[in-house]
Amino acid sequence: MKKIFCACLISILLFSLSISAFAEVDLSSMSVDELNELRMQIENEIVKKGGDLQIGSGTYIGGEDIAPGTYELKVIGDTLTTYMLYPAEGNFVADYITDEAYTRITINNGDKLELIDPCFLRKAAKIGF
Repeated sequence: MKKIFCACLISILLFSLSISAFAEVDLSSMSVDELNELRMQIENEIVKKGGDLQIGSGTYIGGEDIAPGTYELKVIGDTLTTYMLYPAEGNFVADYITDEAYTRITINNGDKLELIDPCFLRKAAKIGF
């Protein structure tokens, strides 16, 4: 009888643990810092899996908001937009971004990237010869 009781108790315990593992996260109870940390973790996983990040319109600084490197941009939605890249040294670049093809840009420390509309952003593939 004790063995049956223990087996039932263990089954109930394992069942309750498995349900709690799939419980939804209550975002409304999280602080802004906790939400930002969660977003960073999610974005890191998206990048590790080769996915595109979605970034909003605005200004991004190389080395602060975006790690220096070569990226590809594509506008979100069926539209045409522009970006401006102000290098820390040299002349600024302005060009169009479409939803049909990626535009390659290189961001260095101190460079300022201005996006008019939200875009997909991904690390550019390395080209080897």
